[in-house]
Amino acid sequence: MRFSSLFLSLAALLCCVAAQSDALAAVAALPTCAQSCLVTAVLNSPCQVTNQTCICTNAPLQAEVEVCVLANCTLRNALTTKNLTQTTCGAPVRDRSTQYNIISITMGSLSGVFVIIRLVHKIFATMGDLGVDDYFILITLGSGIPGTVINSVGFVGNGLGRDIWTVPFDRITDFGYWFFVMEPMYFAQVTLLKMSLLFFYMRIFSHNKMCKKLIWGTVAFNAVFGLTFIFVAVFQCTPISFYWTKWDGETPGTCLDINAIAWANAGISIVLDFWMLALPLSQIKSLNLHWKKKIGVAMMFFVGTLRHRRQHPAPAVPRRLRQVSEPDMGPVRSRDVVHSRDQHGHHLCLYALGPHHPRRLLPQAARHHAARQLGRRKVLHPIERQPWRHHRTQQGPHLRQRGQDQDGRPRVRALQPQRHHVHQGVHRRLPRRN
Repeated sequence: MRFSSLFLSLAALLCCVAAQSDALAAVAALPTCAQSCLVTAVLNSPCQVTNQTCICTNAPLQAEVEVCVLANCTLRNALTTKNLTQTTCGAPVRDRSTQYNIISITMGSLSGVFVIIRLVHKIFATMGDLGVDDYFILITLGSGIPGTVINSVGFVGNGLGRDIWTVPFDRITDFGYWFFVMEPMYFAQVTLLKMSLLFFYMRIFSHNKMCKKLIWGTVAFNAVFGLTFIFVAVFQCTPISFYWTKWDGETPGTCLDINAIAWANAGISIVLDFWMLALPLSQIKSLNLHWKKKIGVAMMFFVGTLRHRRQHPAPAVPRRLRQVSEPDMGPVRSRDVVHSRDQHGHHLCLYALGPHHPRRLLPQAARHHAARQLGRRKVLHPIERQPWRHHRTQQGPHLRQRGQDQDGRPRVRALQPQRHHVHQGVHRRLPRRN
């Protein structure tokens, strides 16, 4: 019994000595600037130099060391210090890369399936031709394919979702490069999505000349707006490579204020979104629909407003952008990229679902578009209230079969000619007078 107790005591002592030797080895491996910060903080704390548990669990001591290291060391040395201290203290390793990869691939696949089903249904089930809005959404879907690949290879492969102090320095630089590639692609995708929605409005409200002019003006503004911010995103740093090499603070160069760029883009885009919402809502009051259907049409367009509010979380922009320059591209940057990827997938899915509602709620616009595709202009039962300017009566023979006579021949009775009300290519059948 005494022998076993002595053995356990010696084992515990050896473990403590080994732990202390590991801690001393970790301290010796720290950069010189970090060693002085650690020694000063430990001497000012109630912890003993040999008490590793106290040093690792004392929050004020850890905060003091971190502030001192960031003030006196380079960013590369600060990351090295953070990695060594976290490893020595046995801190848990955070890794959300798999979760982000699943979200990115799932949203990319679902959005593609939704859009393809929508277009196949339009071509084969409704026998309709693809419109300009359909081509824009196809371009957007095509631009999202390389984005999904970059998300998995360029972002996750270079440390997205992990603590930045666990990522090699060369991979941090590669991550910045792919983030630079994705930024103008993101602006381009948002612009293309707005274009698709605007040309969808053009198809629905093509019978209203004033609304059509306003939509064309919005298309021009959206094009200029998108191209401007794509240009700014590409040339915001001088030299351009400074965008992905500036993280360590050791490369000379200059960049525009990223906070100003983000606020300008978010502000203009939010105003443009509400303007694009006001365009269709202004046409609802002129529709000869039941008030319940008018509410349904309004709610259909308000779905877009909710989506745009998700797109521009303006209050969180400065906080998130400040974190871009800080040494933490793990969970924080992962949430930002997941938000952007999730937003793009939601946009495409909403597009795929959206065009089905106007067929039921806006029958006049749907018939008008179908008539234009078939090369004719006859649309029955118009729902828009407009004064009739021209009156003309069309007459023609109308016969109806009424059984058979005694000889077996079909009995035909001549009916009164029916009158058709004609107005600028829009025909409406009127009730027959007795």
